[in-house]
Amino acid sequence: MISLKLPAGSDDDSMLGASSEASYGYGTQISLEEEQVTALGADKLAIGQRVKITAYGVISRLSVDVGEEGEAPGPDMTIQLTDMEVSPASSVNASAMYPSSPG
Repeated sequence: MISLKLPAGSDDDSMLGASSEASYGYGTQISLEEEQVTALGADKLAIGQRVKITAYGVISRLSVDVGEEGEAPGPDMTIQLTDMEVSPASSVNASAMYPSSPG
């Protein structure tokens, strides 16, 4: 697994305003309607509780940002989630998700 957390002082971090919460950048949150929360069985979960999300999606947009002068172009992608499952993360093997880095 790759962490989506942005480094402190990144552009997205400053645009969102400095806070004590970790910044994960624009577009990294999923908002669900009441019917979806109920259908997923997630209505008993609490704020701050870690969850495991398994999802399928389709790529709905691909583009290349030309970047600022001197920067290499980089791809942008939008993925439309089409199917999802949410469960408490207690069964997730944390060492598999976050292996220790060498050095």
